[in-house]
Order: sequence, then structure tokens, then C-alpha cells
Amino acid sequence: MKPAIDAGQTTVKQDPDLKSQILKHMEDSSFQDMLQKVERIMEEIGGNWIL
Repeated sequence: MKPAIDAGQTTVKQDPDLKSQILKHMEDSSFQDMLQKVERIMEEIGGNWIL
């Protein structure tokens, strides 16, 4: 019999290369520009959003 999986304890293996790629793209100025545009739009539509 298999033990039940608890969604709160799900383990995800992270690929260190993937993590470094994500961090590299987050530091890119074009990503930061896009993020600022998205934040402005969210403010305009009145969302109470946090990025």
C-alpha cells in the first residue's frame, strides 16, 4: 500500500543550472523593464498585487 502524498510536503528537485539561468535573466535590464510595465498596468487596473 502506497502512503498518501501530502501536498504541503511535496519535494521538488531543483536543477542548479536552471536556477542560475533564471537568476541571470532576472538581472537582465529588459526583464526589469518588462516587470516595471506589468506593475504599472496592475496599478492602473486597481489590483492589489505584489510581485
